[in-house]
Amino acid sequence: MRDQRSGVILLAAMSVLVSLLVLSAVGLGRSATELLAANRSVAGHQAIHLAEAGLDVVLAEYVAGGPDGVRGDFSCDAAEDWTGCAGSGRTKSLALQGTPLLITIDDIGSEAPTVTSRAVVDGDLKGIRTVIGVSRSDAQQAVFGRDYIELRDTLVDSYDAALGPYGAAIPPDPRYGTLNRSQVALPASWQATIHTNSAESCHIDLEGQDRPIDVFGDALYGEGGIGVIRTSGAVTIYGVRDGRPPLALDPITIPPGLCTGTTLTTSQTLAAGSYCYDAIELESGETVVTDGEVTVYVQDHIRVEGDGGGDPAALKGRVGGIDTPAALTVHYVGTGNVDFREQATLVGTLHAPGARVRFEEGSRLFGAVLAEEFEARDSEIHFDESLIWDDPTDGSSPVSVRLWKQDQP
Repeated sequence: MRDQRSGVILLAAMSVLVSLLVLSAVGLGRSATELLAANRSVAGHQAIHLAEAGLDVVLAEYVAGGPDGVRGDFSCDAAEDWTGCAGSGRTKSLALQGTPLLITIDDIGSEAPTVTSRAVVDGDLKGIRTVIGVSRSDAQQAVFGRDYIELRDTLVDSYDAALGPYGAAIPPDPRYGTLNRSQVALPASWQATIHTNSAESCHIDLEGQDRPIDVFGDALYGEGGIGVIRTSGAVTIYGVRDGRPPLALDPITIPPGLCTGTTLTTSQTLAAGSYCYDAIELESGETVVTDGEVTVYVQDHIRVEGDGGGDPAALKGRVGGIDTPAALTVHYVGTGNVDFREQATLVGTLHAPGARVRFEEGSRLFGAVLAEEFEARDSEIHFDESLIWDDPTDGSSPVSVRLWKQDQP
């Protein structure tokens, strides 16, 4: 009897022990599962944060510019590591904290490109997709002549005034190979596009006789155009020749009460602000400069004319005493001619949607022109690339995030 009781007790003890072992195994299994889930969650969060960091890197490059100093460009130069270049798409591989990231950009050149950043941590792939808004000004090219562009013995190139004055040492853009930039004497960049909406024959008329014409950018015209570009003599266009949809110029609206019926003449400094004049008339030795950002409206005519003998006339945007094209915008509401002649200089943007703009006889533009028609003879057009971006005056970024969501690979 005593042995029977001992056997029952032993069986009960063994049952309890087995139950405890089963419960322990279940607990350990559950703990392992929870630990694995926790590790995956940590890895997922790390991947998300690294993907976000990849976006920050790319957006910073978008604003500040890559090695070539061109913002929003994402060119496929070896120095910038962009690959998979097909149309408006790009890809790039990055490494942050030892983790590989893949960045993909679509719709480059639009006002709402899409940027996707993906990271893998411990086998967990996560991605972030954003649609960014880009604030761009109307000055997307050196010269826009809606109906017609004519160049004779004229240089068209570009620089970025945010990096220094024209002529500062800027590495040549590798997209144009080993071209010796010294052939035009001043090292600069290569974003100087000329653009017309016209699709008619010879409405971009380029002639280099006494001096070669070098256009360091694209020559764009209306869609479907045939024979739009006519060249004669020494003419080189380093960018593409292609048709584009029409570009519309915004109408000019003068703020009420701003015009006083006066003419801007004689040398003087304009304080930051907005002004309206019947005309601008500057002769040899007369220079008007700004002290900060200035907008000028002109109703009747503009004539800036030196004497051709080393005593020029000039209209210049300046900030802190430094020539700054972004500091001066001139809106001309008339339909007559706008003339810069005999070594005249404009530092700024000229918006003349109903006028013929002419630069002649050694005159120079540092900035951009948007007009109905444009002519230049024996002159220099130096496009300021910083005008492309409509930078907020409060110092905030011209790039905003319009859409942010987790990408599902």
